Amino acid sequence: MTIHDTETKQEVKIDGCSAMGGLDKFGTGQAMSYSRKYAFLNALNLRTGIVDDDGISAKPFKKIPQKTSGPKHGSDTAHVKSVQKIISEIENCDNIYNFRKVVKLNQPFIDNALKNRNVANFTLIDDIMKNKERELNRRTNG
Repeated sequence: MTIHDTETKQEVKIDGCSAMGGLDKFGTGQAMSYSRKYAFLNALNLRTGIVDDDGISAKPFKKIPQKTSGPKHGSDTAHVKSVQKIISEIENCDNIYNFRKVVKLNQPFIDNALKNRNVANFTLIDDIMKNKERELNRRTNG
């Protein structure tokens, strides 16, 4: 930054660096604004009256207690009831159309079990679905 004195035609050149700025898209601009502010204040020997300790006396934020309500998403215990409910819905299907509707409604859970590598739940549901589908297809075709 260069400060020009229009009366005496003198100039003061102040070099800055934004290397310590944030890495986000605003980092360089924030560093430039900060350096420009303090360059002017120091060059003109001005005081702002603001206590700027640059975080030296900063205190950490108070910790907010997190509520825990049962098992975490993706754990085996979180899906026990859901697995039993899906199995019950599949086993209670009385025709292939109802079966397809139940499978479609429960597909997000089945995909989630696979995504979370919960192989036991996925395999259990998959086996029951295949057996029920075979049974219902035999009834429809037989």
